[in-house]
Amino acid sequence: MAYYSDAIFNNSYWIAAVLAALYAVPVVIWFRNRYWYFPLFIPVLWVPFVVITGFIFPRLPEGAMGGGMLLLFIHILNLGAVALGVALGMTVNAIMAAWRKLNREIKAQ
Repeated sequence: MAYYSDAIFNNSYWIAAVLAALYAVPVVIWFRNRYWYFPLFIPVLWVPFVVITGFIFPRLPEGAMGGGMLLLFIHILNLGAVALGVALGMTVNAIMAAWRKLNREIKAQ
C-alpha cells in the first residue's frame, strides 16, 4: 500500500511517534524490576528480522524501482521507533523505580 501512496512519507513523524509509544508499553509492563537491561537488546535483535522480512517482501510490478528504497525507509523508520520506544520505556521504568524508592525512604523515616 505504501508504494502507491505518499502518506507514509507525509506522516512519517506521526507514524514513528505512535509506534514508539506502542513499543514503550510492553517495555514498561514486562521489564519493570527484573531483567531491566533486556530491552537494550531489542534494537540489536531487530536487524536480523529486517533482513528476513526484506527477503519475504512481496515482489513489485515490473519496472518498479522505488520498492527497495521504500522498504529501506520503512525499516529505518521502524527501527528508529523501536529504539525510541525502548529508551522511553526504560526511562519510565527508571522514574517509577526512583519514585518507589523515594516513597519507601519517606515512609521509613
